[in-house]
Amino acid sequence: MQAQSKLKKEVIGEARRLLKSTSYGVMSTISIDVEGYPFGSHMPYCLDSSGNLLIYISTLAQHTKNLDANPKCSLTIIEPNPNHIQNSARLTYIGNAKRVTDEEFEEAYQQYVRYFPNAKRYRETHDFHIYRVEPVRIRYIGGFGKIFWIETDELFQQDIFDTNVKEQILTHMNEDHVDFMKKYFVKHLDMELSEEDKPRMVDIDKYGVTVMLKDIPYFFEFEEPLADTAQAKDAIIKLAN
Repeated sequence: MQAQSKLKKEVIGEARRLLKSTSYGVMSTISIDVEGYPFGSHMPYCLDSSGNLLIYISTLAQHTKNLDANPKCSLTIIEPNPNHIQNSARLTYIGNAKRVTDEEFEEAYQQYVRYFPNAKRYRETHDFHIYRVEPVRIRYIGGFGKIFWIETDELFQQDIFDTNVKEQILTHMNEDHVDFMKKYFVKHLDMELSEEDKPRMVDIDKYGVTVMLKDIPYFFEFEEPLADTAQAKDAIIKLAN
């Protein structure tokens, strides 16, 4: 029992890292044109502070029409593995999608465009809207013996950063510490970045930081989850040293 509990904890960490280190997947919705059948679409996404998916989609798209008729959906992401697809970790995020309210839009929009700056142009059109997918359950396969259902409260706990504190940290890191962030890639990924490379920190939570480089998210995990925001500075520094 203890060994199984330890393995489950390890798997939860792997699932969280995969979800935070990926920015797209295949979203399955329930088709309104071929009734009762799933319909798959390529879907960029990011996470909000509670671990919900944020997607920015057009009312003209088939998947949006499907979601408006039936909010049940799933997003499947697969860790790239050029050697053997069957050895790739994969995760299926099952949830319910709902268009964010006018009051919720600005916070969700700012979070989304941190990850996808080019999406700012969507705001100029009237047919794009942000939907939030709230998880119901998550299925993770990390290899032989690592197959688990994960409950949402196991994967994400309440965020310790409010919007203003998070924005201050991200702005400070991106304006003053780009070279410092490059050390993350050297230490954790053995990647030496060039002078032209400009990593951007797009998120921080109790588990770690997400840094975008050339439109790819990289999640750098703290040694231990933070208990409060006062621990953030030391944890950010420790990631590089």
